[in-house]
Amino acid sequence: MKVPSNFKKGIRAFGAGVIMIFLTATTSLATNGMRVIGVGPTQRSMGGASVGLPLDAASVITNPAGIMLIAPQVNFGGSLFTPKSSIDNVSYVAAQYGTDQASALDSNTGASPMPAFGMVLPGKNDNFRIGIGGYGVAGMGVDYANTAIYDKPAYSNYSMMKFAPAVAAKFGELSLGIAYNLNWATMAFQAAGNQAANVSGQLGGGFTLGALYEMGNLTIGAAYESKQDFAAFQFNGYGCPSGYSEGTMDSVNYNCFATDNSGGTTAKTMLSGELDMDQPPVMTVGLGYVAGALKVAFDLSMIQWSETIGKNSPTSTYANYVWDMNWSDQTVYKLGVEYSLSPDAQIRAGYNYGSDPTDHDRAFETLMFPGVVETHYTLGASIKTSDSNLINIGYMMVPKKTVTGANTAQGITGYSTSLSESSLEIGVTSLF
Repeated sequence: MKVPSNFKKGIRAFGAGVIMIFLTATTSLATNGMRVIGVGPTQRSMGGASVGLPLDAASVITNPAGIMLIAPQVNFGGSLFTPKSSIDNVSYVAAQYGTDQASALDSNTGASPMPAFGMVLPGKNDNFRIGIGGYGVAGMGVDYANTAIYDKPAYSNYSMMKFAPAVAAKFGELSLGIAYNLNWATMAFQAAGNQAANVSGQLGGGFTLGALYEMGNLTIGAAYESKQDFAAFQFNGYGCPSGYSEGTMDSVNYNCFATDNSGGTTAKTMLSGELDMDQPPVMTVGLGYVAGALKVAFDLSMIQWSETIGKNSPTSTYANYVWDMNWSDQTVYKLGVEYSLSPDAQIRAGYNYGSDPTDHDRAFETLMFPGVVETHYTLGASIKTSDSNLINIGYMMVPKKTVTGANTAQGITGYSTSLSESSLEIGVTSLF
């Protein structure tokens, strides 16, 4: 039996995409809470708006029904994401908690590459499509050296990749799609003199349902991403037991001092424990409008952070770490505009606003996971280089936002933390 050339090309592209993702996957500090505003350079240049107006194979992730409106293609791309976070004015209830901060301290978190791969294959007829995507979709982290929080170094690093095979079918003007989400996440952290939780990775799973209805120049879309369930991150290390933290270094090891300031000491021991952290459900509705050379997209999303990192979450049994992120549900508005200068060139601009979900009264957690930024501005363009190939570029700018707070129960009488972000994107689209 002869294998269709499109299928063979797709298999080769899929293999190359998987290799690229594993070679470039790394930390990404995301922007709607800890989620990227959109996947791939085209979506991000539209402010992340895509559920009502699919433009490329990245719709596999955001609205799998949208691949019915996409020509068979493969997308390769990546982003260079640069966060800039800092802490300042951290002060303490008493000297045993730490020394009041005299000057701002910048995080050592550098630029991170984020991979992007998407593919749409034709079905047996025009009413069926198959797609698959692999994208960096969430992450966050800080890296403060020397005397940072509680006079100790502070480090956090969470990242998540999503692989999503999808199918879609068309019934008249209505398209429906479903994607299975196979996720890989990593977590690491250290703070307050506690034993480091070195990098632990876990698989997770969930699904995304999508629908798209065409009404002339107007399209209406809806998508539901289920909670992404992960096995608990497992940690092992040699450190201070519960009730003790590392103090000054002696000639051999760090001493373990009682956290109740009684003056008691003890030796380090082998520790083991886990942290249970999932990704939240997301509901989105979107509109798309096409009028000649102009395309306009608008999405409204609700990210239910309270389901996964709300009150007393995530749960941890490792060392002395007690997390209470207490994040609120987040409403996100996404607006994107595309204009065709010619059949071979398009320009894009986007705006994204997501309310700050963090609880500023949870001082330690906000310093470690500062998902505080709200406003995002994006630009992008596509240029056709041949009958079947396009280059896609994009840029995102996130203005600096500073928040303040305190939590005397955590020994912190005041703090401020700031975050700003930027990213450069480039990708290639090859039509089958």
